[in-house]
Amino acid sequence: MGCLAYWKSTKRSCAKRKINDDVIAALNIELKTGKGFSSYGAIVEWLKKEHGLDIEYGTVYALVRYQLGAKLKVPRPQSYKHWR
Repeated sequence: MGCLAYWKSTKRSCAKRKINDDVIAALNIELKTGKGFSSYGAIVEWLKKEHGLDIEYGTVYALVRYQLGAKLKVPRPQSYKHWR
């Protein structure tokens, strides 16, 4: 019996996703707006506030960085002398 046949015969189901497709779509839209997020912690708080989801930081990071392919853009601090 092959590995795939064994897996199907045990009637195991895939793990339930923590974030559904509707929430991922809303997050993707929010990431593409000019406002965006300043940190992954801010995304965790947004998910909790807007969608009532308590998702871990690492899960949010992996979703945003690898699945959605987004990077958080935060300007680097600059000296006040630079603007003189």
